[in-house]
Amino acid sequence: MSHATTKENPNDINTKYIRKDGKRNPDIAIVKDQTNLEAIAESLTFLCLGFYLLMNENYAKHAVTLLDAFFVNESTRMNPNLNYAQFIRGPQNTTKLGRGEGVISARFLTRIANLLPLLTNYGGYNAIQQPVYNWFNAYLNWLKTSPVALEAANAKNNIHSWYNVQLAAIEQYVNPASPDIPNRLRHFFNQTVPKQIDRRTGDQPLESQRTRPFHYLAFNLQAILFLTELAYDYGIEIGPMTPPLIRSATCHISKFADDPNVDITVAARCAEIVVGRLEDPNNTCHNFIQRAHTCKFSEKLSGPKNALSILWS
Repeated sequence: MSHATTKENPNDINTKYIRKDGKRNPDIAIVKDQTNLEAIAESLTFLCLGFYLLMNENYAKHAVTLLDAFFVNESTRMNPNLNYAQFIRGPQNTTKLGRGEGVISARFLTRIANLLPLLTNYGGYNAIQQPVYNWFNAYLNWLKTSPVALEAANAKNNIHSWYNVQLAAIEQYVNPASPDIPNRLRHFFNQTVPKQIDRRTGDQPLESQRTRPFHYLAFNLQAILFLTELAYDYGIEIGPMTPPLIRSATCHISKFADDPNVDITVAARCAEIVVGRLEDPNNTCHNFIQRAHTCKFSEKLSGPKNALSILWS
């Protein structure tokens, strides 16, 4: 999702990396951490909803097994930090740590944190509920204090947006009454969004200038809408200019629907949220959704990143 790098000489781990915007480091195929995190978030979504809606404890039982392996069991669990995410090998990495951009690799943790309250009525969850809470609390502290995480906090583009998504959503799980959540949301919508979206055109210049403009435009808009839904959930006024800016940004990315080689399905959920929450002048978003359902990538609409609405527990 973020900047990637490649090596000049794949046989020499000390060779300087070269930045290739929009391309992934081929070394990512060796490390499956992000893929595994996305997979467990997807599985937990359906397992937790299956238990909550159908009251079938088999779903909850398997969800607890996955949570135990990923967050509790000392021999298998993930460490509650991203100290080495998007790590650059070689002597040029003087900090021996990862990069702030790596924070977006764990954005699916927000989905998991949002699902956990659905398991509170399952007795088998009691044994791991506190350790899981402790894990997310430790990760939240890492987000607030780590030099790597603070690089993401100081970014201007989608990295900053997704950092705020994690910070707000995980804090909602750990401490839903925290005043930091509404304060952070107000600051994001009053200060950040007007800088990210051109109020005249709806463009997001920091994303549209990238090598894969549609991908990054939609990616940042997803984060903004995630925080918008959270703000609505808290009853927070997000500022008079924010809804028009979000609507304009959605209309702007809909212009890419005419390119048959661009997978526009990744933005379909964004358009659906805008249609449900805001005005849709000239049916721009509605028409975009229809195009997504008829484009050659339409089968992806049922995929893991688009299947379900945001669930606020």
